Amino acid sequence: MNMLLSGQAADYKHYASFHPLSYTKGEFPLVNLKIMSSTDHMMNNLIKSGNTKSAIILELKKEQELSLDDLSKRLGISKVATLKHMTGLEEDGLAKRRYMSMQRGRPRCLFSLTENGTDLLPKSYSEIAVEALSYIEKELGRDHVVNLLRMRTGKMIMPYRKSLDGLNPDDKIMKLSRMRDEEGYLSNWKKIDDNTYELVEFNCPILGISMRYSEACRAESDMFRSTTDAEIDVTHRVIDGSKACRFLIKF
Repeated sequence: MNMLLSGQAADYKHYASFHPLSYTKGEFPLVNLKIMSSTDHMMNNLIKSGNTKSAIILELKKEQELSLDDLSKRLGISKVATLKHMTGLEEDGLAKRRYMSMQRGRPRCLFSLTENGTDLLPKSYSEIAVEALSYIEKELGRDHVVNLLRMRTGKMIMPYRKSLDGLNPDDKIMKLSRMRDEEGYLSNWKKIDDNTYELVEFNCPILGISMRYSEACRAESDMFRSTTDAEIDVTHRVIDGSKACRFLIKF
């Protein structure tokens, strides 16, 4: 077995039991995304460290579906090498392909993640959490669930504010994006104009909870407002069918 980037092979069982990005079927290790600062930086580091399949999974998570040519260009490797990696992911049940008819020439081959491939990304044990919250709702009412979600977010405000206070807008958004990455949200940001920034999160570790209790999303948006001292406009939500959550942050 190869050594994991987060530890030695001897620690693998412990890692696989508790880490949401552990990978047990194939031979390549999926690194802990928490150590990276942005999704683009993650992908570059993954490729440089030889974890090309991990980079592919990250790209497919971000874009949902990509052609062999697109993947090859994004990874900076040949189509032959890319296809070899994709074949391995398909054999392991982590990726799938479909063919789209074109007006001219051969059908276009598009790759995407299977449910098992998506499950490799952080999810914060959401299935257990949803069951627990459902029980609380049944026994005590939905208001108690909403209060718990607000308490969770409330505990996050102090460390966020401590990290963001005193920073200029550019540094504040950069730091916010990195903090979200540390929690598994696969975050990217860019500056739109002098006062407006875009923050996009390609993964939601609490998606199972948010799909049932949308209050979780509103609580996190309120946390952004409180800790950045900025206006927050949520334009896209994964729970509404978008491929990512998108926030416009205006100072």
